[in-house]
Amino acid sequence: MLINKCFRSEHPGLFTSRYYLTVSEAIALAGGPNRYASTHDIVVVRPTQSGPQRIAIDYDRILSGKSPEQDVIAWAEKHALSPR
Repeated sequence: MLINKCFRSEHPGLFTSRYYLTVSEAIALAGGPNRYASTHDIVVVRPTQSGPQRIAIDYDRILSGKSPEQDVIAWAEKHALSPR
């Protein structure tokens, strides 16, 4: 899983996991967003046979409990978190 530098987490980079992770778990693994991060404008990019699938995520709404369904699984395969 790649936490894109554009997301502005405390520790961006490539992370591996033997288990499935949700978006919030992946962000926590990267040290959380830094003060410059745009936490309401995140995209999970998943490779598919027909090309990249982009899933818009509003991390602020996940944290507030307003949109817990946005805390999607970011599989242990390579996926990226980046701003839109």
